[in-house]
Amino acid sequence: MSQKAFLWSLLHDTDSRYGRIFAFVIQSLILISLVTFSMDTLPDLSQTTIFVLKRIEIITVIIFTLEYALRIYAADKKFSYIFSFYGIVDLAAIVPFYFIPGVDLRSVRIVRLLRLLRILKLFKYSKALNRLHRAFILVKEELLLFGFVALIMFYLSAVGIYYFEHSVQPDLFKSIFHSLWWALTTLTTVGYGDMFPITVGGKVFTFFVLLVGLGIVAVPTGLIATALSQTRLQEPLKQDDPVNNHAAVLTEHEFHHGNFPVYKPQGNENWRSFKIKEGIANVLYQPAHKNTLAPSGQQGSGKLTGKWLYNEQPDKQEKLLQSSMELFMDSSLESNASVGLHAHLDTEEIYYLLEGQLFIELVGNKGQISRQTINPGDTHLILAGESHFIQAGEQGARFIVVAAKVPLTEDLELD
Repeated sequence: MSQKAFLWSLLHDTDSRYGRIFAFVIQSLILISLVTFSMDTLPDLSQTTIFVLKRIEIITVIIFTLEYALRIYAADKKFSYIFSFYGIVDLAAIVPFYFIPGVDLRSVRIVRLLRLLRILKLFKYSKALNRLHRAFILVKEELLLFGFVALIMFYLSAVGIYYFEHSVQPDLFKSIFHSLWWALTTLTTVGYGDMFPITVGGKVFTFFVLLVGLGIVAVPTGLIATALSQTRLQEPLKQDDPVNNHAAVLTEHEFHHGNFPVYKPQGNENWRSFKIKEGIANVLYQPAHKNTLAPSGQQGSGKLTGKWLYNEQPDKQEKLLQSSMELFMDSSLESNASVGLHAHLDTEEIYYLLEGQLFIELVGNKGQISRQTINPGDTHLILAGESHFIQAGEQGARFIVVAAKVPLTEDLELD
């Protein structure tokens, strides 16, 4: 490993031993620096304490400076790091020590602790942050519109209270700009009490401003809460272990062609009778509908776990449904996994997406191609004679599949 590659691993690869040690040393120094910064504000410190605090500050700044220089050296795109969020924070935390003695930006170092979430690999926190990020993206247009309306109300509130109170409280409500502070504390329902109306008109106006202020707090809260609920629905649920907890686990080939090494027959029992007796089974497709003749990228990849809630019995019309239903299946595709391109000669299927996202390419029975993306609550229908390729999004996908047999006729074109 080259020197530069080793440095990059030391600075960024927290899966390595030295990378973890380096990361925790830096984070510990940040915490020590914040503690000494806070202690430095205490009154009546002894000269010894001040001396120790200064020495600790010098040592930490030297180490942070070396770290900053190493990060620039190890970066492939140096200017990208220098002008990145963390690059600016790293620089701001050390520059005043050298060039601006009167400005103390040591408190900025607390922002560097954001790296800790990545370093510790706290899955539950990173998952929550991703969910919050997706929630803000979902409602960003509504939040922008609401923010613009809130700014208008903020200004109008200052104008209104100025005209009501300026004549009787000219020292407090000197101008509209002075009244903006009252508008801010009232609309946010803080109400410090340093500025308050004494006229009847001002009090009535304040009542309506407070009502608007409740909405200013409640509306964005409701938007974000709703968006968070939607992002939770889009996340795939953790599936049970099909190998250890269910009736049977088969690859797709084993399921369709027999010779099941996982299934242990009892007496004359075969897979179909076993499946009927158990009433439920899990099938592990890896990859799903492998098709080596399909174009590259559409041959199937990853894992699909299917829980068979119902399927047909051979050579028997079901008394329960009295239909040609073939299966009812609860399926899950892992992140970016795909179901290989395959044709439906005598079945029709409908997919109902519960969680995640599916990207679908549908080939009609005359060769026409259409593409669609479906989200939770959407459906996808494939008719007899059509083919489709299905791929899950970054979060994977969980969906219900219902299939029914369609008798082939001479009128059905399958080309």
